[in-house]
Amino acid sequence: TPSAGIEKVSYKVAAVYDSKMSAFTSSNTVTLGSYQVPMSMTFNETTFPEHTVIDANNDGKTWILNFGKAMMTYSFTLQMDDWLISPPLALQANSTYPFKARVQAYESSYPERIEVKAGMGTTVEAMTIDVIPPTTVDDGSYEGMEISGQIVTDQAGNYHIGFHGISDAYMYNLYILSYEVEARLSGEFPSAVADLMVTPDPDGMLEAQVSFTVPSVNVSGEDITEELEVVVTRDGETEVYRRNLAPGAPVSFADAVAAAGEYTYTVT
Repeated sequence: TPSAGIEKVSYKVAAVYDSKMSAFTSSNTVTLGSYQVPMSMTFNETTFPEHTVIDANNDGKTWILNFGKAMMTYSFTLQMDDWLISPPLALQANSTYPFKARVQAYESSYPERIEVKAGMGTTVEAMTIDVIPPTTVDDGSYEGMEISGQIVTDQAGNYHIGFHGISDAYMYNLYILSYEVEARLSGEFPSAVADLMVTPDPDGMLEAQVSFTVPSVNVSGEDITEELEVVVTRDGETEVYRRNLAPGAPVSFADAVAAAGEYTYTVT
């Protein structure tokens, strides 16, 4: 096992008898060790096979390597339910790590959807940490669009990042261009907000009620004693709320939109 980093190992075996030796037969290749942070991942013939691919809806469509991108194609009849799970990353306990990825749709008229989770395993059941909520991907440009979140750990060990394609049926192709995990934040940074909830208007008005609780401790678990600036954005672009608030304060406000659709709210 490597002391740090990733190492790919395979073995060649030959039989020897009475001074005669057979031809060598090669074993499969296994990946040992874990990535260290900060880390940056792009996709090629070497790095893509380090990832675990799960066809959760059993439709025969899976994540594949496509010209330097991870690509997930559509089903005519089923909503996408497919995972691409990263190789292991060695993370510390009780820590917060900024995360970002560049994703892309085939074109804006075929919007895709993705969410990102993390966990200490390479199964769907292990993906218990929310990193990025379900997000619409409608950027078909060469650079794609950036999505970001945080990986929050409660124990030290090897963690895996799970990219979950959840596009509607009969869209097109969803791509992941790259992803990064930055060095862990200082213990002075606030922890994440609690009880975040977005509730559509029950009467069908074009607005939603957004509520959450301002963090009262930092990522090290220590009490915060000063006010925090809280900013809420819609779809990562439109600022809909900004206030200086006391630690632990409850927040609730209504946000009106111009048209019916799916929206993602981010609190920082």
